[in-house]
Amino acid sequence: MGVGGKLRLLNSCSKHKHYLLQNLFMNVRCVSSEANPSQQSFPVSYLINKCGFSPGSALSASKRLTFESPDQPDAVIHMFKRYGFSDADIFRLIKETPTSRSLENHITPNFNLLSDLLTSDNKVIAAARNDPFILFRHGDRYLKPFITLLQDHGVPRTQIASLICNWPRSIGVCLNHFRKCVEKVREMGYDPYSAEFTRSVVVLSQLGKGGWERKSAVYKSWGWSEKDILVAFRKNPWSLMTSENKIMAVMKFFVEKMDCESLYIAEHPNLLMYSLEKRLIPRALVLHFLLRNKLIAKKPNLNTLFVYSEKLFLEKFVNCFDEAPHLLKLYRDQSDPAK
Repeated sequence: MGVGGKLRLLNSCSKHKHYLLQNLFMNVRCVSSEANPSQQSFPVSYLINKCGFSPGSALSASKRLTFESPDQPDAVIHMFKRYGFSDADIFRLIKETPTSRSLENHITPNFNLLSDLLTSDNKVIAAARNDPFILFRHGDRYLKPFITLLQDHGVPRTQIASLICNWPRSIGVCLNHFRKCVEKVREMGYDPYSAEFTRSVVVLSQLGKGGWERKSAVYKSWGWSEKDILVAFRKNPWSLMTSENKIMAVMKFFVEKMDCESLYIAEHPNLLMYSLEKRLIPRALVLHFLLRNKLIAKKPNLNTLFVYSEKLFLEKFVNCFDEAPHLLKLYRDQSDPAK
């Protein structure tokens, strides 16, 4: 960087001095690229001795920290413990969010806002476990607008609380994108008072921009209509989170190997959630063996076959036959090749 660039950088930092002083762990450094190693020593030592970091993790996190005394980080740790966070929770919060905001302007107001909405400190802790950043985002910009938007669409307080507690990352997306997701779910006819409404909003928000269109294109390549896609989505919104490659592989498996109509998956979208290698293929091999050797008269309901728990599947399709040792080996070898 030239002299002029350094002066501009220093001037910019001066203008933002007041804002930076509010940060607990400041992530902007107005220094040259050749930092003095001794400047890193206290943060590294603090993270190792106080927070239980490994040397490597402490060194990595310290690159985004600039505190030189224990006062500020001690205040944050004390606050977390007072609210009921465990040592493991605090370790993860500091590890994943080492650019924490100030107690007065971010952490405490956010915690109080969430505690009021979720009705208990324990639920706030649960939300922070799912998304540590929820305590450090600017409440007026990243929390309140999402809450207001959901309220304006008739979503009750209990469902908003459930969304934030269980899927807090869904309100970390672009507000405009989130608004479109809420509107799309309303257009689908979901009742804002239902849990299905909030779950569907969560899925759409996590798909990202154009996510619905990309997944729809894959399903349509197998002959699905838009109505079929909506049927599958209503039955199991999470099935839409499956990657395009996984959708293609599962559809090919059922159509070509299991002799199913592609629309069978629209009626049973939960089948998209299972692992091909560890569940679908091993159970299909057992089924084919049973049919080939006339040990069963007809093909069972495939959804039932694949949905059964491990214990129930073994009871009904493996252990009840004289060929159980061979069947079990066939099943185990395919579902766990490492054994």
